[in-house]
Amino acid sequence: MLGRHIIVELHGVDFKLLDDVEFIERVLVEAAIRAGATIIGKIFHKFKPHGVTGVVAVKESHISIHTWPELGYAALDIFTCRGIDPGVALEYIIEKLKPKAYIPIYMARGEPYTEEGVDESELPKEAIDASAWLTTLYRSQGNRIRNTV
Repeated sequence: MLGRHIIVELHGVDFKLLDDVEFIERVLVEAAIRAGATIIGKIFHKFKPHGVTGVVAVKESHISIHTWPELGYAALDIFTCRGIDPGVALEYIIEKLKPKAYIPIYMARGEPYTEEGVDESELPKEAIDASAWLTTLYRSQGNRIRNTV
């Protein structure tokens, strides 16, 4: 495995938090630092009338967010490699955004590769379409939602 990727659905987040571009930037930057990642760049944008999008680029990949304050919803993406634990960043972001519920989707990236290389016999022989499976999992596994209230 080359990296770990967490895609997170955040629900029930306060409008003011999701609409505050400076707050969102501080949270994502601090999450990267706490995870031990090396920040190499960042860009954030405030939408009118509301909403924020932003990316913290790290040497080990990225942390990004897109918010819909009017819905209390945010889409979060944390992808890391080189031993950086994305769970550390996620815990901090959850602590600061205080969602009523969140759904994390964990993925191993770059299987069967490692930083040392790959055994050619381990490579997939054909493309696999997992999109239907992920949609089915999301709809059928309501018990995977993490309530934080």
